[in-house]
Amino acid sequence: MCAGGRIIDYLKAMLGDPRHDILFVGYQAAGTPGWAIRRYGPRGGYVDLDGTRFDIRAAVHTLGG
Repeated sequence: MCAGGRIIDYLKAMLGDPRHDILFVGYQAAGTPGWAIRRYGPRGGYVDLDGTRFDIRAAVHTLGG
């Protein structure tokens, strides 16, 4: 759910680059950074990670089950 660990560092480094893709596999709980990225990413939104706002320019994809 992108709520902690190394993934936060990767997201901070790569969310703003349109050359990157983010692929979600599985459920993203409401209120988590993963949920915000899935919901607002396709519309050019932003997400707060560690108290800092990051614009979402990377492509966002979801694999459903």
